Amino acid sequence: METHRYHSAKLVRIFLIWFVVSAPSAVSAQNSQPAKSDVEQAIQGSAQKFVDAFNKGDAKAIAALWTEDGEYVDEAGTRIVGRAAIEKQYADFFANNKGAKIEIAINAIQQVSPDSAIEDGHSQLTLVSPAAVASGRYMAFHVKQNGQWLMASVRDSPAQPSSSADLSLQDLAWIVGDWTASGDETEVELDYDWMGNGNFIRGETTIRDDKGPASGGTQIIGKDPVTGELVSWFFNSDGSHGYGEWSKQGAHWMIRTQGVTADGLPTSSINILYDADDNVHSWQSINRTVGGEPLPRTKEIVIERKAANKAAEKK
Repeated sequence: METHRYHSAKLVRIFLIWFVVSAPSAVSAQNSQPAKSDVEQAIQGSAQKFVDAFNKGDAKAIAALWTEDGEYVDEAGTRIVGRAAIEKQYADFFANNKGAKIEIAINAIQQVSPDSAIEDGHSQLTLVSPAAVASGRYMAFHVKQNGQWLMASVRDSPAQPSSSADLSLQDLAWIVGDWTASGDETEVELDYDWMGNGNFIRGETTIRDDKGPASGGTQIIGKDPVTGELVSWFFNSDGSHGYGEWSKQGAHWMIRTQGVTADGLPTSSINILYDADDNVHSWQSINRTVGGEPLPRTKEIVIERKAANKAAEKK
């Protein structure tokens, strides 16, 4: 697979947020995002309204995103028809799951006619009591009624429990090695290796231009001895730093991060690392905020293995 090519300045900015979202970089990246169609913007806006309403426990606002006779098919195959029934379904769920939160990532939006479109994506549900995280896929069929895009049908695939407490650092052994992504005049090198008698993985990022190393950062991945969860700590050369919690859905790793920029602004994001095969991976950052302000998702970046894996087992 050919590596994605970007202007060198953009590549530098994006890889500076490999570890933590930096405010100047993220704001600059907004200007280089590809233009979205009106349909894509409308459906992405609807998806964000769903997330906001869900995280507030607002069943009525959620139901308002469906057509009057819309349907929802949950992961168990139960079919709920009608806006009122959907509202009751969510109201019952919130009554029994106080503090539940959801995050979604849209994989694709395909317009099939002037008044219909299909949204495909995956979600991550976090429950408070009992504490649990579950991930799954969904597909939503949208229709345009009276100038408004509404969901006519939503189908969830079975949720997959995903707890980093069930993960071993060996599950990330594939990341050990040298990786690269190139721009017109810039190369980003990612070097991961075992450390601490195999109890941690250390990642070093170096961004090079024609004058040599320009910037970079350090990431340490390991198991939190208190919670047993897979976590990471990251430190950038500009002084920004942060913390990440890892979970896994199939070949997708989801890293929920919180950090602070060099200017002291709080940051958050969900970074998706896709293990395509032994030699090619991709990375994308979604649900990003800096200083409490939302930022657009980054483009997906393809990362290719530069050299043979350093070790198949712990050193």
